[in-house]
Amino acid sequence: YLTLNYPGLEAVLIGDGSAQGFEIVAMTITSKKWNASGVRIGDSQANVEKRFGKPNATHAAGDVTTIEYATLDNLGLVKFEFTKGKLTKMLMAETLC
Repeated sequence: YLTLNYPGLEAVLIGDGSAQGFEIVAMTITSKKWNASGVRIGDSQANVEKRFGKPNATHAAGDVTTIEYATLDNLGLVKFEFTKGKLTKMLMAETLC
């Protein structure tokens, strides 16, 4: 694994063992500096759902709501976390087994 950290972005990569052929297997975004598939930190939940469709799951606790989607071919998960209706965190993780 190789973890790359930038302000508001953490990306986890896995390689083929020869220091090349890296693939992103997890990513967390917390800054509006980064665009992820057309959405940014600060967007509304309605905007995210308009872009990605109805979520597979929704969880709410206090001011925080999390919506979840399965990735293509159901090989991972994408989570969007909202605080008071505004997007504050995006997370993508692939299943590696």
